[in-house]
Amino acid sequence: MAIYVLLQVAFIGAVDWSKLSLKPGDWADLTSTVLSSGPFYEIMKISGIPILMAFGIVLLIDAIVSPSGTGWIYTGTSARTFYGMAADGHLPDWFLRLNRWKVPKWSTIAAWLVGALFLIPYPAWVYIITFISSTTVLTYVVVGSTLVVLRKTAPEAPRPFRLPAPYVFGALAFIFAYLIPYWSGFTTMWGVTALVLAGLPLFFVYTAVNRFGVKRSNAAILGVIYWIILALSTIFLIYYDIITPYNSIGPLPLSMKYVLPFVAYVVIMLVVTVAFIYVIHMWSNEEGRQHIRAGWWVLGVLFTTLILDFVGPFSVWKSPPLPFPWDTVTAAIVALVLFFWSVWSGIPTKDLEIVLREMGVIKEERK
Repeated sequence: MAIYVLLQVAFIGAVDWSKLSLKPGDWADLTSTVLSSGPFYEIMKISGIPILMAFGIVLLIDAIVSPSGTGWIYTGTSARTFYGMAADGHLPDWFLRLNRWKVPKWSTIAAWLVGALFLIPYPAWVYIITFISSTTVLTYVVVGSTLVVLRKTAPEAPRPFRLPAPYVFGALAFIFAYLIPYWSGFTTMWGVTALVLAGLPLFFVYTAVNRFGVKRSNAAILGVIYWIILALSTIFLIYYDIITPYNSIGPLPLSMKYVLPFVAYVVIMLVVTVAFIYVIHMWSNEEGRQHIRAGWWVLGVLFTTLILDFVGPFSVWKSPPLPFPWDTVTAAIVALVLFFWSVWSGIPTKDLEIVLREMGVIKEERK
């Protein structure tokens, strides 16, 4: 922690506002300068001090060497994630194929390809890390709910450590996991929302087919139609009508010219998403229906975060309709409601039953 704090102190003190053509203290606009592509290297480069400029080359080399360990770990982890999803029936079986070193080869290639695709819309490090952090933390909302749900569905399970006040800690975990993606801003969350929604057709075609008895041809048609609607809505209503003007002229005036496309996007995607999931619900067996009914709150998390980001101070407006701190208070209240909804929706699953049997909590019936 001391190292990170000292790095921040060094960075704050090293910013030369005049050379960046910015007003002193205009931190928000640093992302539009050369610092967004490599803050410490660019600071050394524009300093004009020969020894610092020379050390910048060392920093560039270190920027490749130092993260490489993390990069290899994430590549392997992502490959195993694809492998595990395929093993559970969420992806095609060819993700399970291993090479002679017992490494899932197609999963590794897929992990590399997905990572490379992030470089297309997010060419700068600051945008990549913001997007990835938001998508990662968004998945953490389940942790707070899981704590409370497992207390209800598996009360006899042995626990080496038992956290007191589960509702309090669970709610706090949920709220903060909800707020961090919200604080990332609308210019990040629109992409996060589109990416998460783009995963639904995979659920239709593989999970619903392999585990819930849905006919693959019907699920595939539904998935392709959903992808087309999502792509067209995101590109034309969000990217072209809101994000492109924002990138061109900066903060936008609060005008129906920009509000209506967003409202249309939310209405279209919410209606289509609910309708398509409900169709899959009708086609599924009883287990699938239970899982779908237990997961509706996830859509609440996704769409409320996007809507609050659009009206709050982390949006694209010069004067946001929901200013600070009321935006964060509102987001926390919404998160609390969603937390109780998620806890109420929690169900015992077959996977949990298997684990409890392995732990000896559930005894095998004698024949």
